[in-house]
Amino acid sequence: MKQNELIKRTTLLMCIFAAITVAAICYYSSHKIVVVAESEQGQTINVTKSGSSSDDEGEKLLFDEKPGQSSYLCIPLEDSIKAGNIITENHYMDDQLWIGLKGASSSFYDTEKLGGQHSEIKDAYRTVEGDRLWLKFDLNGAYEYKSVYENGNLYVEFVPPHEKYSRIIVVDAAYGKVSGGTEDVSDGRSDITLGVVTDLKKLLDDTDIRVYYTRMSQMSPGEEKRLNLANEVKADMLIRIEVSDDEDSKIYGTRTIYNSNYFIPGFGSVELADMLERQTVTAISGKAVGLQASTDDDYVISGARVPAASIRLGYMSNAQEQRLLGRDDYQQKAADGIYKAIMDCYKLLDENSEETETGTTDVR
Repeated sequence: MKQNELIKRTTLLMCIFAAITVAAICYYSSHKIVVVAESEQGQTINVTKSGSSSDDEGEKLLFDEKPGQSSYLCIPLEDSIKAGNIITENHYMDDQLWIGLKGASSSFYDTEKLGGQHSEIKDAYRTVEGDRLWLKFDLNGAYEYKSVYENGNLYVEFVPPHEKYSRIIVVDAAYGKVSGGTEDVSDGRSDITLGVVTDLKKLLDDTDIRVYYTRMSQMSPGEEKRLNLANEVKADMLIRIEVSDDEDSKIYGTRTIYNSNYFIPGFGSVELADMLERQTVTAISGKAVGLQASTDDDYVISGARVPAASIRLGYMSNAQEQRLLGRDDYQQKAADGIYKAIMDCYKLLDENSEETETGTTDVR
C-alpha cells in the first residue's frame, strides 16, 4: 500500500516538473530575448559629409509623445525581422547610432511609432540601402549602447561610455583627406600616421581598454570632431600621432607636445607626454627632442579637457628620417612604443588610485 502511494506521489511530481518545463520552453519561445551585438570596434567610425542634416538623409521616424517609464528606446519591428536581421553601428565621430534591418520595409514606419526613452535623440530618420533599411539617430553626444531583441521589439539603452568601460582612450591619427577629396598634406604623412595607428590598434584590441579612433581610413573628420570626441567620452587620455617639419633639414628626432591649458594632480598631460616620448624613442632607437607646451596652433591638444599629448615621430624635412617614417617596420616599432606608454600610464593611474584609497582608509 505504502509502495503504491509512493509511486503515485513520484508520478505526480514528475508530471508537475514536466508541465513547468514545457511552460518555460513555451514562454521563452514566445518571448525571445537576444542581445544584439554591435559591429566590431573600429569598423563603425565612418565620417559623414560635413553639414549634412536629417532632412537631406531620409524620411523622419515617428515617436510616441508619451515616452513612459522605460529607460530603453523601444523600436517596433515587423514580424519577419528577427535578431539575426539586425546590426547596430556606433558612428561616434558623428554622434550617431545606425540600426540596420535586413529585409525590412520602410513603409512599416509610416505609421509605427518608436516609444520609451528618447531624450538623448535630437533627430531620427530612415534610409534604404540595398536590402537593408537603416534607422539613423542623431544624438546629443557620444554614447555606448545596450541592445536587446525581445518579443518583436528592439530595445536600446543609451549609456555614457564610462558607465560601460572603466578604461577609455582616444587615438587620433592626424591629417587625412578633407571633404573635397584632396589630402590636407601631400607628402605621405597621412599614410604614416594611419599606418602607426593601424599597428597600434592590433595591440590594443587584446586589452580591456575602450579605444575611440578618430579615423581608420584616409578621410579626415576635421579638427573640431576630433576634439569633441575626446571631451564627450571623457577619455582617460587623448593621444595624437603626428610628424614634424622644419626649414632646417638637418634637424631630426621625436618630440612630444602636451596640453598646457589643462592640469590635474597625479597624472596629467605632462606625465602622458613624458611616457610617450621615452617609450617611443626607445622603441625606434631614435633621438628625443623633448617636451613642448602646446600653442594655439595645436588646436586639438590645447582644447582638450582631458590629459592630452601629441607624439611627433620625426621630421619629414629630414631626408633620412622621412625614409624611416615610410617603412612598415619603423611604424610598427613606433606603435610598440606608444602601446607601452599607454600601459605605463594605466599602471601609474592604478597606483595613484590605490594610494588614494589607502589614504582614505587611514583617515578613517
